Amino acid sequence: MVGLGKGKVWAISAAAVFSLVLLTGMMLPAMNVSAQNTEEMDSATRVALNKKYLSEAREAWLQKTDEAEKITQYEDQKKDAVSEADRLALDAKIQESLAKIEQLSAQIQALEELNKKLYVMDPDLRSRLFAASNLLYNKYVNQSSTSYIGENPVEDVSPLLLTRTLEILVNPEKLAVDKSNLPEETEVDGFPVTIEYGTLQETSCVSGRQSECRPLVAGISVADQSLAPDLNTMGYKAVRNGYVGFVIAGHTSTGVLANIVQPHNDSTKTVGVVVVDDPNVLDAAFVKANPGITVTDDICAGTTSCSTYYDAVSKRPDSQQTEGTFIIKAGASGGSDLGEVSVNYPDRNNIKAYVCGWAGGDSGSTIFHESGGSGADIFGMMHLASPTTCYVYYYPQDIIYSKIGANPALS
Repeated sequence: MVGLGKGKVWAISAAAVFSLVLLTGMMLPAMNVSAQNTEEMDSATRVALNKKYLSEAREAWLQKTDEAEKITQYEDQKKDAVSEADRLALDAKIQESLAKIEQLSAQIQALEELNKKLYVMDPDLRSRLFAASNLLYNKYVNQSSTSYIGENPVEDVSPLLLTRTLEILVNPEKLAVDKSNLPEETEVDGFPVTIEYGTLQETSCVSGRQSECRPLVAGISVADQSLAPDLNTMGYKAVRNGYVGFVIAGHTSTGVLANIVQPHNDSTKTVGVVVVDDPNVLDAAFVKANPGITVTDDICAGTTSCSTYYDAVSKRPDSQQTEGTFIIKAGASGGSDLGEVSVNYPDRNNIKAYVCGWAGGDSGSTIFHESGGSGADIFGMMHLASPTTCYVYYYPQDIIYSKIGANPALS
């Protein structure tokens, strides 16, 4: 597989990781947190452990990214090395970085298993929590529901699995204008209701600088030619009806037949045309690549640059994107960052995730899970975020495929 080094090849086997951990004496997190005792924990303990695991995993991922960028630098230096001794010294540094990457990958995997256990709930309790959430969602947010009460300041309703509570997101600007239809519930079916103040917004942006990138890779800046230099993000490579292209957030284009440019601030550099974009179906669009434009299945891996890449090797269905799973967001504005799945709604076509490193312009970002250290399992595409929190919302890739026919293209 194409690894995190620029155009370089390396692979990680489970046996190699296990052997390396034993040889180095690396301390991985204790794995004795059972599903049973996480349910017996109080909410504060679950929340504290979640923050700890996520913070440690993010730090390990950042270190791993740094080591991958070092490999790229060392291999570039090898090209200019004048002696065999210099080349051997650089090879040794590369092997050292590869060993660290394997250690860090194992650490992230161990932390993820611990984190996922925090979200385990009794099935009946989980069902009741989601039913209570849906009751409020249909009342305040879902305008197609017969129980919808009309115009109100509620932006979203979410079940909080770690605390076994319900959260209502209230838009303070709407609240200042009209205080009617305010949520009055303090509990539903025994689950406490809390109020959070904030908004949900599409993550487009009108500023920022990105470079031309050929061939195209996920995570770089694109724009609708007629809206340039509005900055948005190119999503993962996809195929629809035999045509190769990529996905973008639907709200970032003016609709079918819109020309897409890359980079976002050069309206002369067209790379594709929108062939599917129906906001009544999904806030996602498919862009067919123009003749002569190559789209790869690579995804920018760097926190701020595209000096290293992940290789899209598989895709994971909605049903397997469980709470507590670590994910990575690759955006043209906010770069790449590690977070977690927070709520997988069973009937909203949407997943809520916790990713702090996002910025305006990240609409269209690929959401994925690391596979084997340098590979990527495609999870979906980001389209919404809450500027007052670290929460983002994305469509699972299989939902995008079922709605607009764009299927992730893999190695």
